[in-house]
Amino acid sequence: MALAEERKVDALAAGLLSVAAFMTVTPYSVGEAYAVGANWLGGANIISGIIIGLVVAEMFTFIVRRNWVIKLPDSVPASVSRSFSALIPGFIILSIMGIIAWALSNYGSNFHQIIMDTISTPLASLGSVVGWAYVIFVPLLWFFGIHGSLALTALP
Repeated sequence: MALAEERKVDALAAGLLSVAAFMTVTPYSVGEAYAVGANWLGGANIISGIIIGLVVAEMFTFIVRRNWVIKLPDSVPASVSRSFSALIPGFIILSIMGIIAWALSNYGSNFHQIIMDTISTPLASLGSVVGWAYVIFVPLLWFFGIHGSLALTALP
């Protein structure tokens, strides 16, 4: 919502569309049941939520700035006018997210799993002692004026 406020568009509509887009790309099957799994709504998927929120806010800004909205006369109250002006951007954004979710489900994956795999693979390599030593010593060497990553890559 803060990005939408910064871009001077309707922040409430962008925030609600972000939540709707998140739920659109979330798989709705748990075993044999047709329900949202709690594993997709936990803290592990906060990165997915952030990415979706940023993308939806940018898409919403793009669509609104192109005036692809429903314009109502000035006699209509502002709150009603704002809700109608978010209909077309909402339809476009949720359609795109639905197509993404459908395409990924055809390949046996989903948006959350792709983000988790993309992020967890590099972080898993940091689980070793060498990875953590690298993370700690690079800034420490920079503090002393030594180019830390170049100094540590010379080590076997």
